[in-house]
Amino acid sequence: MAVSNVHSSGIRVVPRRSPLGHAAYGALACGFLCTDIFALRCLLVGGYSGLVAFHALQQQPLRIPLRWSLFFVSINLSMVVKLILDEWEPTLSDEEEAMHVASFASLSRQQFKKLLDTGERVTFPAGTNLTEESVSCREAAPPASTCTLSLPLLPPRHEPWSCRVRCDAP
Repeated sequence: MAVSNVHSSGIRVVPRRSPLGHAAYGALACGFLCTDIFALRCLLVGGYSGLVAFHALQQQPLRIPLRWSLFFVSINLSMVVKLILDEWEPTLSDEEEAMHVASFASLSRQQFKKLLDTGERVTFPAGTNLTEESVSCREAAPPASTCTLSLPLLPPRHEPWSCRVRCDAP
């Protein structure tokens, strides 16, 4: 009985597929030895991609391992993208950079950018009284109003600015 070397899609299959499978499993094994999460994810993407090719090139592909390998490629590839984006330095203006260095040096640039993006910038004239010591927000403002809190975020030579926080009474 002769075995056909033609894949179900019509592509001729090379009989020596085992090096591809061994290389793919070798990449997965190297991934288990990694201590760096980025290298681990890259090796897993490569290993599972090799397994996808290995399974797809079988004369009669096994659908379950092929689909699971595709699933693992997509998971690990999305995690590689997430790791790259997490390391990407955000762009800060000169004013934001000065604020970060002067008042928020303990935060990473990414954390500081997220903090800035969640707030609303409001500039108040110098000397404006925004809050009083020992007075709660609920006592200082009527219900469902907005309380403001001024933070000295820049050295005195810069224009004053503050951040606004919403304070709704129950």
